[in-house]
Amino acid sequence: MALLAAPALAQPKPSVITAPDWAALPTAQTLAENYPKVGLLLQVEGYAVIACPVTERGALVDCTVDGEAPRNMGFGAAAIRMSRVFQMKPQTVDGKATSGGTVRIPIRFTLPAIEPEGKPPAKAATALALQIVDTMEATQTFVSAMDAQIAEINADSTAPQTSRAAAMAVLRTAAASRREDMRQALAATLAANYSLEDLTRITSFLKSPAGQVLRGGDALKASVEALTPQVGPVVMTELHNAVCARLPCRPSAEALRIIDAPGATPDGAWLKMPTAAAIADEGPAIARVMGVEGAVRLTCENDLTGQLVGCKVDAEAPAGWDFGTSALALASTYRMPPGPAKPRVLRIAFAAPSYEKPQRSPRTAPGGIAAARALIDTFDPMAQLSTQLEPQLKVLGVTVAATRNDAEAKALTEAMRVAIQNVIAYFLDEAANALATHYAQQDLAEAARFMDSPVGRSLMKPQRVDDVPAVARVSATIAAEAREVYCKNNDCSPPPPRPGAAR
Repeated sequence: MALLAAPALAQPKPSVITAPDWAALPTAQTLAENYPKVGLLLQVEGYAVIACPVTERGALVDCTVDGEAPRNMGFGAAAIRMSRVFQMKPQTVDGKATSGGTVRIPIRFTLPAIEPEGKPPAKAATALALQIVDTMEATQTFVSAMDAQIAEINADSTAPQTSRAAAMAVLRTAAASRREDMRQALAATLAANYSLEDLTRITSFLKSPAGQVLRGGDALKASVEALTPQVGPVVMTELHNAVCARLPCRPSAEALRIIDAPGATPDGAWLKMPTAAAIADEGPAIARVMGVEGAVRLTCENDLTGQLVGCKVDAEAPAGWDFGTSALALASTYRMPPGPAKPRVLRIAFAAPSYEKPQRSPRTAPGGIAAARALIDTFDPMAQLSTQLEPQLKVLGVTVAATRNDAEAKALTEAMRVAIQNVIAYFLDEAANALATHYAQQDLAEAARFMDSPVGRSLMKPQRVDDVPAVARVSATIAAEAREVYCKNNDCSPPPPRPGAAR
């Protein structure tokens, strides 16, 4: 994919900036991440022109689509989505920054070329590779992964729903018809990347009792299904423990003396007051997730209709969780009987949800658990999960930083990181125990040794479709067949030629 540096197709109007001086442009990664899913999976290249007013700081605002091809695949909306990345150098008049003018930006979405098919592998290697593919049920894994990719189209709102539904339908039909091609492509990939000796070793291992650990999957799948209901309670318990080891999670005795001081309006005096469930629902979301309890004292006044007005927070604890804001929102749900205006004091308590960590499964022999954990660790799950969770932790860090000082925000973010690591460790240990329950220690140890060997590590190394030419060619065939059907009833107009390209 490439961003065009050439002028837009139409002649600029007088207010159009004809020679933008860019301070920042989207990277190739940004373009790839914003490629519309319909176009990406149908392997259709696209083009869009957006028109954007420029602020005095050089930011682009209120962009509109000035043209796109093909239509209804989302290329225009994707270009709009990327507009926030563009940054012009500020324009100046008499040395002062000034806003005004519109810039028109052409963006071309292109796809990488598919590597041509090379020399076919030897028949003996292909035969062994097919055994491996079938034993590992790799074709079904690939089909499931492709179906998950196709399902992602529905979540990409850059294209209209009708276009998304049509693309999903034709892609699924085309993929179903190419299952054998997928199987052969996976085998060809193995045959091209491993020697006959290595393929023989892999085949022998998968047929052995130790190989059953990797190819069976039923025991591990059953254990994962059994552990699924535990995820919520374990996560919440670990978050609560990690956070409350670093920050106050309940009002102190001194704070409660102030909040519970005499003068609060008794419950019996109210005509209407919120239920415990309503108070829980209105409580600060992050405090609820972390299992933090709070209390607030408000002073209000009732008007002639009995509604509370002029409420203010006298005290809240613990500080920093925003219980005061929640209490002020709840004050509107209280009612006194109609009568003269009088001061009213509210004491609102926010109870923490109770999370009880599930009891661990009965332990099997320690040696078996250690062997199973050694096998699991060859996949380096902690590193993989941490990499996936790190961006989410950064988002949470920004969220909590908005209501906390730097030290508290840092402590809260670190607590969440520790909690997640503890959760991962808990479930890895449970998975190891499940494996040790179903498989012999010696088989687990042998499977771990194989997986830790160069052949085992490379066999399980995840690869993108783009990096596997044979598989990429099958994906391209599926896309071509789906595209042919899709384009009979939908716009597939090609992008305009590049400036200077032969027509």
